Amino acid sequence: MDAAMEVMTGDTEMASLRARGVQILDITCRSSIEQAAASTSEADIASSQARFLSECQPEFPIISKMLVQKTQSFMDHAARLTAEVEVDAETSV
Repeated sequence: MDAAMEVMTGDTEMASLRARGVQILDITCRSSIEQAAASTSEADIASSQARFLSECQPEFPIISKMLVQKTQSFMDHAARLTAEVEVDAETSV
């Protein structure tokens, strides 16, 4: 994410997506991660997994869809630039 932000310096949406991902991991998933880390029995582990599935996991499809859309927009932009370069190369020869 950081590498993409460096390349696409004018793209403010990248910073927003990164912040959303950090929020999911650091805030939404924090309690289930901490509970899992402190688990010492099978019951504790099962409880932390249930908590993860109810509190944390539902966020991943949402952010994943947003990241796929952003990736597609990068690919579309790169394809347009490539097409422009190819046209310029053909007309300058």
